[in-house]
Amino acid sequence: LKGYRREGAMEAVHREQFDPCKKVALVNKGLGTVAGIILARLMESNTILEELQLRNNQLGVRAAHHLARALDGNSTLKTINLAGNALCGVRFEKGVYDTSGIVAIADALQTNRVLTSLSLAGTQCDASSGIGSSGFIALAKALQTNSALTELQLQHNTNVGVEGVEAVARAIQVSSTLKTLNVSGTSLGMIGY
Repeated sequence: LKGYRREGAMEAVHREQFDPCKKVALVNKGLGTVAGIILARLMESNTILEELQLRNNQLGVRAAHHLARALDGNSTLKTINLAGNALCGVRFEKGVYDTSGIVAIADALQTNRVLTSLSLAGTQCDASSGIGSSGFIALAKALQTNSALTELQLQHNTNVGVEGVEAVARAIQVSSTLKTLNVSGTSLGMIGY
């Protein structure tokens, strides 16, 4: 408010048009599942937020389910980064392997018409699990019907399996919007080469 007289400062504040917050970056904050659920509930009614960065926050399967529900009804969020979270329930070889959160996110993508960028890179599942074949198959199914997603980051996931690779290969042939699919560092097996 430089240049305004002291008594005119408040009037200047009232005249200014302030842009609402369209991007939230909570990266490496150790939020955990409960905070993820709270953020998801806030997203359900939010009509302003366009980008949400939640990379490396110890979000789990339950948070993934709530985020999926929020994505299903959200009409403004264009980018969400969930990389580095234990969305399959396993972190540092502890926990129970469960891809239902990833599958729920994939199901939400089938009806979401706004989200253009999704990162599920390095879901911190153990070396023998990752998003897995069932997660890749669910995401591939979503890609076949989704008309908004242009970028999908799946790098550093494991155990995709033959079925997962084939499903994604078919999906990218059908998808009219997907421009970037990053699977670098992902164990695709021999069929993926």
